[in-house]
Amino acid sequence: MKHEPSSLFRSSLLLVLFLTGLASILASGGGGGGGDGSGGATEGGDPSVAAKTSAIPTGDLDCPYGGILVETGIDENGNGVLDASEVDESQKVCNGAPGVDGSDGQNGLNALVKISDEPAGVNCPAGGKRIDSGLDADANGVLDSGEIASTDYVCNGTAGSDGSNGLDALIDMNPEPVGANCPSGGLRIDVGQDTNGNGSLDPDEITQTGFVCNYSDGSIGWGVATLLETNNVGDAVQPSVAVDPAGNAVAVWAQYDGTRDNIWANHYVPGVGWGKAKLIEAVDAVFAAGPHVAVDSNGNGVAVWQQYDDTRWNIWANRYVVGTGWGTAELIETVNAGDAFAPRVAVDPSGNAVAVWRQSDGTRYNIWANRYLPGFGWGTAELIETDNAGDAA
Repeated sequence: MKHEPSSLFRSSLLLVLFLTGLASILASGGGGGGGDGSGGATEGGDPSVAAKTSAIPTGDLDCPYGGILVETGIDENGNGVLDASEVDESQKVCNGAPGVDGSDGQNGLNALVKISDEPAGVNCPAGGKRIDSGLDADANGVLDSGEIASTDYVCNGTAGSDGSNGLDALIDMNPEPVGANCPSGGLRIDVGQDTNGNGSLDPDEITQTGFVCNYSDGSIGWGVATLLETNNVGDAVQPSVAVDPAGNAVAVWAQYDGTRDNIWANHYVPGVGWGKAKLIEAVDAVFAAGPHVAVDSNGNGVAVWQQYDDTRWNIWANRYVVGTGWGTAELIETVNAGDAFAPRVAVDPSGNAVAVWRQSDGTRYNIWANRYLPGFGWGTAELIETDNAGDAA
């Protein structure tokens, strides 16, 4: 902003000009006659006039809006700078008050975007979206055709080739006669895929079969009794059975063969029925009795029993594995001080088994145990109680 200098400032400038001219005359050596005529200044020259300016901040008492401070004086030490001790005169040139604000400038233009459908064509072979953008020059809030500055396209993908048709699933239901699958009859349900596309579930297309069986009294309860063994030489006694969560069952019993009792077993599969009875111990020279069985969550079973060796009774075991069958009978205790009786076994869902029994030490009966681990087999029999006050039973 331009300010007019005050009359005081003009007087200061005249004083500066006068002092500057006077210094120049004295420096030129002019003067009256006399002497040797050398005249002029002494060695080193006379002092000269110096001046300096500095800014006056806003808020000054004399210059509320700031300004310039002009200081003058004689450079007595000849260093070419007006030191503070050399200032003889000072004047302030003040800024004027701020002027009135100017008028507002013109508003800018708004940017607009317009999205529309793009038909199938050169820009998008399968159609898509057209995106136009630009400035709203006429300020009507609409992107007119003359205002479009940029155009882009977002296109649809082209259709892929058709996949092959899937196969239809078929279900066939037929009456199931009385038999091993349904002791009182029922319904057979076959499921599979129509691989030949003829609309019928052919025998070679069946992948799964289930049964919905009747019961003799028309309600849930016991079915029809089934004979598990057909050995009619002697009596079958002391049966024991265990069932897994899926309904698979293992049954064991003692059966007389006309000379001695042996241990037999049979296996039941839901929807199939009982299989064929099997001898699970092969020591035919002596008696076997008191069988007991347990199964894990997969239907694998462990059977234990007591067997005579012509001197004393011992504890034996055998294991059933689904898909493989029964293994070889094993003697699981070797304490020969007295007879071992009444074995019992329990199996956890993973197939770990524990067998316990009652065994005489020649003085009293004690309780012994042995443990089976899948993949390792039976361990060593252990006495699991030491209270010798009397028999354990």
